[in-house]
Amino acid sequence: MKDVTKYKYNIEIVPTQANTLVSTLDDFGAATINGTYAVPAGLKPKKDGLITEVQEVGSDNPFINVIVARTADKDNEDYQKVVKTYQSQLVAEYILEKNSGATVPAFEYDEDYTVDKNFVGDIEGYQSSSDGKKVIKIGTCGSADTFRAVQKVLDDENSGIYLDVVVFDAYNLPNEALNNGEIDLNSFQHKAYLENECEAQGYDLTAIGDTSSAPLTLYSKKVDSLKALKELAGKKED
Repeated sequence: MKDVTKYKYNIEIVPTQANTLVSTLDDFGAATINGTYAVPAGLKPKKDGLITEVQEVGSDNPFINVIVARTADKDNEDYQKVVKTYQSQLVAEYILEKNSGATVPAFEYDEDYTVDKNFVGDIEGYQSSSDGKKVIKIGTCGSADTFRAVQKVLDDENSGIYLDVVVFDAYNLPNEALNNGEIDLNSFQHKAYLENECEAQGYDLTAIGDTSSAPLTLYSKKVDSLKALKELAGKKED
């Protein structure tokens, strides 16, 4: 709010808890909603959104999610291989198809692709084995399905790496576990959260690769276009 210096339209910005935005959408002309809350409620950014923010690949955007290692291990070749594999075309396609655009890859990929109707299910049903492979423990929160796509690429490339995905039930745990050496990597947070955690807890952790981002989308139940929203608000007189 402190960064707003001028209004072109007759609007009032109302700071609201993120997890209430979907249920209170009727109360506002429009609301910017993160895909974490929008998609489970049936909202689809490409279909229902008026506009979606652009988060440029390779930018210093603090809300891009990352794979994190202990600083001493940031150049580990196996860990860098995991990053490179995550930043592959198949993983990009899985992220896009699974999340309907609510989450997008934070790395270069070919947007001109096609997948069959069973693509997401096939990835989520993929099974691998640790037999004869180097095991890397990677922590996350929530779903671990994206790492099935990563594992498939690792196997297809005969990397000899097996990802043992450890799912934590609270966001404060993966960084603690990584810092303590209980896991090798983690992938659940954006850069701003990592920076705050390291400063507050004294963790010696480093982001070693970008994964995805969840751009905000503007939704409305009162208008069906950005132009209509502008007309609804009206220009603010000088």
